[in-house]
Amino acid sequence: MLDKQLDGSVLFQASDGTEHVVHFCRGAPAKARTDWPVENLGRVLFELGFIDLATLDSTSSVLSGSGELHGRLLISLGKIDSAQMVAGLREQLMRRMIRLFEQLDDNAAYAFYGAANLLSEWGGPELTPIDPYAVLCAGVRARPEHPHIAPTLARLGSAPLVVHPSPSDLQRFGFTAPELSAVAVLRARPLTIPEILASGLAPEHSLRLVLYVLLITRNISLGRREVVTVAPATPSQRADAPESSPDDDGSPSSRHQAAVARVRLKSVGRMQGATGPGADQQAPGARRHPAAEPDPTPPPMRVDDFLGGAAASAAAEAQTKPARPPAPPSAASMKTTTPAIPTARLATPGASAAVPVGDPKIVAWRESIQLRAATIDKEDYFTVLGVPRDVTQSVLQGAYFGLAKMWHPDRLPPELDDVKELAARCFGRISDAFQTLNDAQKRNEYVTRLQQAAISPEEQEKVQRVVEAALDFQKAEVFFKKRDLARADEYAKRALEGDPEQADYLALSAWVTAELRDKAGEKDFTEQIRQLTTAIDREPRCERALFYRGMLNKRQGRADAAVRDFRKALELNARNVDAAREVRLYEMRGGKGGPEPEAAKPKSSSDASSKNVGALFGKLFKR
Repeated sequence: MLDKQLDGSVLFQASDGTEHVVHFCRGAPAKARTDWPVENLGRVLFELGFIDLATLDSTSSVLSGSGELHGRLLISLGKIDSAQMVAGLREQLMRRMIRLFEQLDDNAAYAFYGAANLLSEWGGPELTPIDPYAVLCAGVRARPEHPHIAPTLARLGSAPLVVHPSPSDLQRFGFTAPELSAVAVLRARPLTIPEILASGLAPEHSLRLVLYVLLITRNISLGRREVVTVAPATPSQRADAPESSPDDDGSPSSRHQAAVARVRLKSVGRMQGATGPGADQQAPGARRHPAAEPDPTPPPMRVDDFLGGAAASAAAEAQTKPARPPAPPSAASMKTTTPAIPTARLATPGASAAVPVGDPKIVAWRESIQLRAATIDKEDYFTVLGVPRDVTQSVLQGAYFGLAKMWHPDRLPPELDDVKELAARCFGRISDAFQTLNDAQKRNEYVTRLQQAAISPEEQEKVQRVVEAALDFQKAEVFFKKRDLARADEYAKRALEGDPEQADYLALSAWVTAELRDKAGEKDFTEQIRQLTTAIDREPRCERALFYRGMLNKRQGRADAAVRDFRKALELNARNVDAAREVRLYEMRGGKGGPEPEAAKPKSSSDASSKNVGALFGKLFKR
């Protein structure tokens, strides 16, 4: 949906029979209704610090039974402004999307209705699109043990990974500071998954989720830097976008219905004007407040950005509101209050000074400052500010002011006085970067120095050859599995030519050549066994070379040598079922080691029969 920038609604039917609808604008979630309860707008605004508990309780009692929109009432009372209401709606939408990630399973059915807004008569009129990348990241965090994650990452193997989007685009995902530090290292040079996990810049489980999210959004690739068009950020959707007109039967017009659908569900007539859990914005027939234009710019960076929060942007005056300790929910809201979402948040944007010293938020904030201070001096000025090299002056200034709010040492709470010097050093580096890049002449001189210090053309060519060899090797494996030996041989040789030091490449090339020779009726594999021995000398733990050499030794009638290779391969990988089968067959046939040298054998009349038995065994094993 995001790739095609689709407009329309998705209707989900969960395995428990509940129905849920998400309306999309240009591929971004813009409105959602869930049968599973989620905090109402008033509770969300309270948790964001926009209203106090007294206001929440008083306005909730006024709304009871009236069907009036809570946001409109709060605006009319001067308790919030339109920007704060939109922020609350976005946060509420994010919570609904997270709930869908948590609750929907593989047995859920869905139907997509193109260009149809199934929620046009439900709730308020506002469409408040939120960034799909942030939704996806939050949803993956909500289900970290999803069975798709581990197999997807396992398919990457030991291939080097490259991140494509700029640091500024990476901010869209809602990654924590330690996670962004790890991604910054990955941007500097391609790394394998084990190398990334061994970096220690973030917990291993967090890094796995980050890699999974980047992979499924096609923002990461195998060893090749390419210019990738990052899907646009949260679009500025019109709140008064035209909606599809219903037919007489109450369902969307047939020209828009089910443009893309896996399962056609029951009529959506009852979805329009629905009530119940989650229908807390506006009842049918209630007055609507004016549609608000969503702000397409990201919110100012706050402490939540360090802690992985996704709270919506606040009005300027809300930044200075005093902290408010969380209060227990009122009796009226107990039925619609959901468990706290997994992403950590502060009660208010300006509450950092009121957080206790031992609070995990302060601990995480301190660690993020320490990690940033350890890496910021090694980054170029563009990376420090998180901007591309062709950044405009206005974007550059916006990036700087956002970072200044985050890193100015005077904004730290007293609990972080021990790392104030580190924050000051980071802020100084950020200021130096801005002063250099904001001046056209200084920027040109700085870019020239970067280019002179960049990797040499010879090194770039070598790296490219290595990357292409890795891709050719993967293609060779694919063709070999399909038993297209000619194509497999072509790509295996290309891989070996591009990176001749790789033992696996040499092993695969030798094995494919041996398979071609065997297919042609040639039974001498001396040269291929020599190549496999070279690969094993180069990499003694090359399981592939050991197994292939064992197979060729078996074909040559050297059973003892073959089983030694099979056993070594099995030691390296207990899941090598082919090697295990060969060892089992050898033992079933009574093999117990290599034959004695002829000079050591006693001369007797049984020599001839022994030779016949040995020849028979050789034929059986060779078969």
